[in-house]
Amino acid sequence: MDKLVEWTNKHAELYPLDEDNEHLCLWQPTCKQELYAYFAVQIYMGITVESCIEEYWKDLTTYGTEHIVKRYMGIVRFQQLACHF
Repeated sequence: MDKLVEWTNKHAELYPLDEDNEHLCLWQPTCKQELYAYFAVQIYMGITVESCIEEYWKDLTTYGTEHIVKRYMGIVRFQQLACHF
């Protein structure tokens, strides 16, 4: 996991995201705990399918419950990690 953190941070350093893309260019180095959360969100999204990624972070409830992913990671950070992992 330490290597995955190192490689993700190095990729973000070598390939910064487009500055025209709001918020996504402000990279903060990741850590093991955050990557574990990222993997958990990916697994959750594979099990609980929505029509688009943004649906997981909406305040609306699905089947009487709310998606838990936003408790662990914001959508902007998820998209950053998805680009650099």
